[in-house]
Amino acid sequence: MSVFSPMAIITLLGFLLCSSFGQICMKLGMKGEEIPIEKSPFKTIINIILVMLRPYTLTGFVLYVIGALSWLMFLSRVPLNVAYPMISIGYVAIMVLSGVILKEKINWRYASAALVCIAVGVCFIGYSLH
Repeated sequence: MSVFSPMAIITLLGFLLCSSFGQICMKLGMKGEEIPIEKSPFKTIINIILVMLRPYTLTGFVLYVIGALSWLMFLSRVPLNVAYPMISIGYVAIMVLSGVILKEKINWRYASAALVCIAVGVCFIGYSLH
């Protein structure tokens, strides 16, 4: 019997999509800027709140909340020792999305090797369930 029911796979995909695109949206919300750190902690907190209120950043937070709900649904269907390694699939998605959407410079030769290692590791965990 497989640990991954159709609903478990759907909730995992929901988590991965929401968390990956949430990261991309938050990065877009930063607009390539650093959050200024002021002498006054109050002013620094205001700077953080202003960044949090940007549309892309807010969208990222909303996607994170939806992703967290999907993650809870996934955890209710799959043992934690199986579920947690699935987070690493998000690393693959973030790497690809950051290169495609954010146009970040990626050395694909090394990145591809690392991503294959992650994928193989997740597959081993999946196969160990049988």
